[in-house]
Amino acid sequence: MENKHTELSEGGPSTGSVPLFTPLSPPAITSISHEALVKWKRERREYEAKLRSRCRVSGEDYAAVIQSVRDSFNTDVLDVFCEMWMEKKAASVTDDMLIAEIDKIIGSVKNNT
Repeated sequence: MENKHTELSEGGPSTGSVPLFTPLSPPAITSISHEALVKWKRERREYEAKLRSRCRVSGEDYAAVIQSVRDSFNTDVLDVFCEMWMEKKAASVTDDMLIAEIDKIIGSVKNNT
């Protein structure tokens, strides 16, 4: 009985090397608690690293495929976060502004000791 793998490796029909990628889902922000934002930040770094790696292999433009931080927010959470924490309307807030505010929250750990 002939091995099919041998047939392919000996000049039989073969397929080209096409990288297949599963869609990367960015982490969502569903809560603005310190714990949730720390977890989101860690998962976001992992998402960005995986996406950069994928773009290097596939030739995709990183800026064109990355999801914005704004789009990571649940709509209601974004509205509350912007209005209560940043005192701005969600429509006027940029990704850089959101990241700066998230970093400020993450950096302001309060110990009960």
